Amino acid sequence: LRAGLVVVLVAAMVHPIRHVIRNHPNTYIYFNEWSGGINKTYGTYETDYYANSLAPASRYFIERILPGLESTPGNPVRVISNFTIGYYFRNDLDRVEPFYGRYYERGKYDWDYAILYCNYIHPYQLNNRLWPPKNTIHEIKVDDVAVAAIVERKNRDDYTGTVLFAEAMDEQDPRKLEQARDCLAKAVAYDPNNEAAILELGDVYSSMLEFEKARNTFDYLLSIYPDYDKALNSKGYSYLIEAEAYQDESLIDEAIKYINQAILSNYKFYSGYYNLGLCYGLKDDRDNAEYNFKQAIRYNARFKEAYDKLAELYDFYGESDLADQVREQSRRLP
Repeated sequence: LRAGLVVVLVAAMVHPIRHVIRNHPNTYIYFNEWSGGINKTYGTYETDYYANSLAPASRYFIERILPGLESTPGNPVRVISNFTIGYYFRNDLDRVEPFYGRYYERGKYDWDYAILYCNYIHPYQLNNRLWPPKNTIHEIKVDDVAVAAIVERKNRDDYTGTVLFAEAMDEQDPRKLEQARDCLAKAVAYDPNNEAAILELGDVYSSMLEFEKARNTFDYLLSIYPDYDKALNSKGYSYLIEAEAYQDESLIDEAIKYINQAILSNYKFYSGYYNLGLCYGLKDDRDNAEYNFKQAIRYNARFKEAYDKLAELYDFYGESDLADQVREQSRRLP
């Protein structure tokens, strides 16, 4: 009996020991064989919740990639990550500028390389080979799945298009808007899974009042990132713009439908609440407009536009005391 128990114990240790040897230093990312291991549970459960894989990824970059790059203190290599990696580059800050950026907004930033890990990536993308992103040059794997990736940037049309779009809206310059559209369209053609470029392109189409193209673009984005709050919000907002442009109140209900889906996907999505407030304001629904502007402020206490619109709402309905209170709160914002 004692010998039999020892055999069972040793046999049960085979897979964990194999995992430790094969996957060091990411050994804590483990799912037992009853669950099918990480190869089966990847995309179902959170894996690298301590962002441990970014340490070996950063070390690989420093040892294998950085020596071949040209950089100076005035012109460092810019490395984006969806987690804090500055500590790993503490001895190389004269050559490297590490900084944080959200994964799904990576196209909006100016970077040369990205060191990314797999948390907060939508399960659909993890399970359908949409991660790691294009131009990945090295992967950190646990068993057969990538938990971190180093990406080299080989195309900047997404960033250029984003900058042009912002300038076009600030300056009300239709020529720059067309340039932004062209850059973002090229970025999407280069990488059809570049979520940031696709979202920006859809917003450009909405700004150009090309609503069918805008919604087709958002629908495509939702096909590669289901339930994406920003895509649903932007699609809803396109109906709001169209409703205002053509004085068609029936379109506001379509806007509300899609923006509500965005909030259902992310209940803290303050921009969605703000846009719902705009929708209900156009429908002359004071209570729902007030509620949603307040929700926007609840989830982003520094969202100045929401304070301003709430004050305008109170003014419109003759509630000047409430409007003054909101404006005073807005003036106190840092």
